[in-house]
Amino acid sequence: MGSLTYTIDKPAGIVRLHYSASPDWPEMSEVLKSLLEDPGHAPGMGILADRSRIDAPQTVGYIRQIIAYVRKHQKDFGDARWALVVNGAGPYGMGRMAQMLGDDIPTMDLEIFDDVAEAEGWLLARRPTPGA
Repeated sequence: MGSLTYTIDKPAGIVRLHYSASPDWPEMSEVLKSLLEDPGHAPGMGILADRSRIDAPQTVGYIRQIIAYVRKHQKDFGDARWALVVNGAGPYGMGRMAQMLGDDIPTMDLEIFDDVAEAEGWLLARRPTPGA
């Protein structure tokens, strides 16, 4: 098992990314590809990325790759909210960078949290119809 897995909560319309360590880009891109091909995923599902157990921030290059991937596949992700849960100033700063780099992606609404329940509440507050 890798350092990143996901589960899909169809009734809630949320994909949860589970981190046990920081994945490298090849692993991350493979997980995102699998997610988009998963029959349980629908465009518009919220994405909850809980990185709160990971102290080290990702690199600038890594953040750029994720944003480029989302930009390329924005139709597949749909009009999705992304909730990033972090722990510490470094990971928070990388999250802010991701917000700024992805600001021109009309289908990506990214917010940063330090509490999983708060992040999930934000995702559930706008429960779009996935796939619509």
